[in-house]
Amino acid sequence: MPETGASPMGATLRVVYADDTAADDPRFFTLQQIFDERMRKTLERGKRATGTIKDYQTSLRHWGALSPDPQLCEITDEDLEAFADALESRPEIETLTTVDKHVKNIESILRFCGPKTRQHPSALKAIESPPFIARRSGSQAAGEHRVISVDEMNAIYRACSVARWPNAAVPAPVVWRAFFVFLWNVGPSRTQAFLFPTKAVHFSAECPVGRFRNITNEHGWLSFVREKTKRTKPQPITLPMCETLSRHVRSVHNRDRERLFPFSKCQRDWYRWMYEIQAAAGLEKPFTPQEFRVTCNVEWDEVQFGIGASVLGHDRRDVNSRHYKAVVKRLAALVQERAQPSAFNDPEFQF
Repeated sequence: MPETGASPMGATLRVVYADDTAADDPRFFTLQQIFDERMRKTLERGKRATGTIKDYQTSLRHWGALSPDPQLCEITDEDLEAFADALESRPEIETLTTVDKHVKNIESILRFCGPKTRQHPSALKAIESPPFIARRSGSQAAGEHRVISVDEMNAIYRACSVARWPNAAVPAPVVWRAFFVFLWNVGPSRTQAFLFPTKAVHFSAECPVGRFRNITNEHGWLSFVREKTKRTKPQPITLPMCETLSRHVRSVHNRDRERLFPFSKCQRDWYRWMYEIQAAAGLEKPFTPQEFRVTCNVEWDEVQFGIGASVLGHDRRDVNSRHYKAVVKRLAALVQERAQPSAFNDPEFQF
C-alpha cells in the first residue's frame, strides 16, 4: 500500500511506493529527480547557459517548498494554480512576472516529460498532456510589454535619491542612476545587467574589436558577449557609448571590481530596490527589466528603424562580418542622435 503525506497547498497527495517496481519509470519521479537525472543532461548537451540551469533550480526549490512535491503522474493543472497562489504570497516574490517565470520553468520540465515534438525531440513521453495554466501578468504573457515614456524615466531617475543599497564606495543613488541610464541605452537582459563585466567597458575612442579598429567614438565603447548565448554565440556585441552613458558608467567604474555595478550577489535586495525606487517615482506598476529592454529597442528604432535589433544582439553577427562592421559604423554615427531624458543631464543630479 502506498503512503500519503499532507500537502502544504492542500492539493495533491504524494504517493511513495514501498517496492522499487517504478524505480526507473519517470511517471513516479518527482520533478527534482527528473531534472537532476534526465533534463539537466539534455540542457548541458545543448550548451544551455549556466544561468538558465540555475533559474530552473531556483524554481524547483520554490516548488519543493510550496508544494507536496508530488510524483509526475499526480501533477495536475490545479497543482500549478496552487503553486502560483503560494508564490504570490511569498514576500520575496514581488511581481506577477516573477510568479509566471517560476511557473513557466516548472511547465517546461513537465513538457520535457510529455510527447516528443519538433520543439522537444528529447521528451520522455511519460505523460500525454503536460499540465499548463494561464499567465498571471496579464498582457505581458501575450508579449505585449509596456514602453517606458520619457516622463516616467525622468521620474525614476530622480527617485533614485531614496536608494540606500548597495553599500559601496559609490553612493547608492549614483549607482542606481548609472544603472537606469545603462538600461535605457543598452537594453540588457536582467542577468546581463546584473553581471555586466567591468572589462567590457572601454573608454578609448578606438573600437576595441580588432577588425573594427578604424571606427572611432570619442565617448568609448562597450564590447561584451551575451550571458544567455555565450556558449552558442560567442561573438561580442560592440556598442558605442553616448556622452551621457559614458559619464554615468565612469561614475561607477572600478577596474579592481569584476562587475561594473557594485551589487551584491543577492538578487532579492536588487529586486527590492529596483521596485522601491519606481514606487517612489509614483508608478503604480513597476517596469520590469524586460520592459526596459523593449523600450531601448523602440527608442533606437526612432533614430533609425531596425537598428534596435543590433543593439539588443538579435541580429546574426556570425553570418556576415562585413555587414556587422557596417552596423557598428552606423551606430557610432547615430549614437549622439538618440534623445536622452532631461533628468540624465540635470545639474542637480550630476557628480
